[in-house]
Amino acid sequence: HGGDIRGIIQRLDYIKELGYRTIFATSFLYNGHHEFHGYCVSNHLRVDPSFGSLEDFQELTREAHKRGMYVVMDLVVNHVCGPGISYTSAPEYETCTSGMRGLEDSGDRSVATILGVSGRGEIGFSGDFFPALRRPEYFSACGHDGAKMGNNEANEVYGDFATSMFDLNTGNRDVLHLISSFAKYWIA
Repeated sequence: HGGDIRGIIQRLDYIKELGYRTIFATSFLYNGHHEFHGYCVSNHLRVDPSFGSLEDFQELTREAHKRGMYVVMDLVVNHVCGPGISYTSAPEYETCTSGMRGLEDSGDRSVATILGVSGRGEIGFSGDFFPALRRPEYFSACGHDGAKMGNNEANEVYGDFATSMFDLNTGNRDVLHLISSFAKYWIA
């Protein structure tokens, strides 16, 4: 990962001497798969132990503020992954991404409509998965097809980022409220 929160705390004076006033660290949220440099978030309310603890993050923020510095947290909100989430039936990538685009165009965001999009995969959750996100309608559930990513905007927006990184349906207002609550948690 290139370091941890404690290492940043120990180097705050040096960072300030260099003339920096803001620290923007890559995501240090809990990452159950330990892949993608911390961008494979499994729990938006927990610090990954390989980076430190919540207390370490709080100390970093306090110490930075004492020096007139800011800490910007990289809150990954477009996808999640980790133990406890998987497809129980495979999605049809092109059909699903096209259907999700149609929802955006129509403005219909009802749970029944989201779950009824043709080609959506069925997502299953186990007890290990982050409880706040255990709702199938919170995900686009279109799957990943690296060969087709980039050939149209719907694929980029609604397809999973990678085979293990499930795309959150940020068009769903409940998902947006959760994301907002995650941000408020870290700001408080």
